[in-house]
Amino acid sequence: FMYVRRASREVGFIKVRHLEQQCGNSFLVRNDDNSTTTLIRKQPTEVLGEANTVGYAAEGEMLTGEWVFVRHKDERRGGYIKFAHLRAKADDEDDPAVRLAAFDGASMAQRWAVLDAVHDGAWLRRAPNSDRSERNLLGLVPNGTVVAGEFVHVRRAGGEAGFARFRDLEQLSPKAWRVRTSKGALAKIELRREPRESEARAVGESVAMTVPAGEQLTGEYVFVTTGRKVGFVKRNYLTGLSTKPSAEASTTSGSRSSTAERALVVS
Repeated sequence: FMYVRRASREVGFIKVRHLEQQCGNSFLVRNDDNSTTTLIRKQPTEVLGEANTVGYAAEGEMLTGEWVFVRHKDERRGGYIKFAHLRAKADDEDDPAVRLAAFDGASMAQRWAVLDAVHDGAWLRRAPNSDRSERNLLGLVPNGTVVAGEFVHVRRAGGEAGFARFRDLEQLSPKAWRVRTSKGALAKIELRREPRESEARAVGESVAMTVPAGEQLTGEYVFVTTGRKVGFVKRNYLTGLSTKPSAEASTTSGSRSSTAERALVVS
């Protein structure tokens, strides 16, 4: 829970996962459960009811806050730490969505607008496949939302799969691509094991293989960040925008946990 102040000068506590930092101590209400209102509590507890309710913040309302109420695991007493000194802790390091959300280089080079002419938005998926189970669907990204992401999940004719930069591909059809190296590149591209731009690992571990220019690949999912979540969206539901980096889509605060309390690490 973060201690926040409204423009009306009302104060109270709101769950961190429902807040999107803008700059400094300014936060925008972005309900993680897709509700149009978010509860502001009198005390930083899960207790519901009038006795613990200040009011409800509207989606998109601007709040100010700096202090987060925290406590050590398995302890009842807590205290306050500045939000600037906290970062999200991955609860499940085997969860690819959690790991990828922490990438400092899930490239912001390509920006997209979500547009599904038939539905209200496009599904954000945990894995690049057509599985529509609750485990794989992370939520619906509304039409008009601007997302960012550079990597396309592709597969070679022999079955080997990996991630290629969008700028190194020429789209032939909704699911077909041809390798075309970007200006100044060599006559082959790197197919990565994960949609990661930075080289935090050894090159041999992060690059699955190289693919020559001209080779045809198949794939339909782009790895993107909404600024709050990361996952895969079908390419045919994305309209390319400017290739300028998008600070708004930064994932520096990591993924948002769906648990009642959020695990944080002091940094």
